Amino acid sequence: MAELLNNPNLMAKARSELGKVVGKEKMVEESDISKLPYLQAVVKETFRLHPPVPFLVPRKTEMKSEILGYAVPKNAHVLVNVWAIGRDFTIWSNPNSFVPERFLECEIDVKGRDFRLIPFGAGRRICPGLLLGHRMVHLMLASLLHSFDWKLEDGLKPEDMDMTEKFLECEIDVKGRDFQLIPFGAGRRICPGLLLGHRMVHLMLASLLHSFDWKLQDGLKPEDMDMTEKFGLTLRKAQPLQAVPIKP
Repeated sequence: MAELLNNPNLMAKARSELGKVVGKEKMVEESDISKLPYLQAVVKETFRLHPPVPFLVPRKTEMKSEILGYAVPKNAHVLVNVWAIGRDFTIWSNPNSFVPERFLECEIDVKGRDFRLIPFGAGRRICPGLLLGHRMVHLMLASLLHSFDWKLEDGLKPEDMDMTEKFLECEIDVKGRDFQLIPFGAGRRICPGLLLGHRMVHLMLASLLHSFDWKLQDGLKPEDMDMTEKFGLTLRKAQPLQAVPIKP
């Protein structure tokens, strides 16, 4: 929907196709999807440019091999970067642009048979929910486009939309396996209290938020809070937080 709202001409094409195939007096049904090639192209282009996950489930090589001059040892863990494949200039023309038409004249699908487009994975590790998910995405998008007119909030123009992505579903954790985030350390010297501390922080924060409403003391405003930190054996706020719990 974000890409279509960012490209009103493409949304108009998809809605025009729905109007011709489904009509205005009828709701979209699953049996209609096979008659909507442009809608299918929109979904494929979305999977290419914005795959559900940036990396597939990790694989392990069964034998030593060489790929494009790179030596891959036996039992190596391999991560397939589907996000990068979808934006590869050697595979796609104008890869950073949303162009559904590129799929109208080719037979590429998302079922793991063509490695240019594998948002659900491939082989024995392919997503078991592929068929259901694939059907539902088409049906939901078609229903949204067919049932409503759409506009951006607060008079925002398509050219002013922020289409940057954030990898909310990344698998970075605090258990020492990813050096982008190691508050408890890593390796043999990792904090022995990691598991207990990690659980307690979540439980305490959830309980405080769930049990009380909160306000700052003495009418202090959020923008006036001092968020500087004091370094020592532990890291804490330079000025202690003074907050007042209120029983809801």
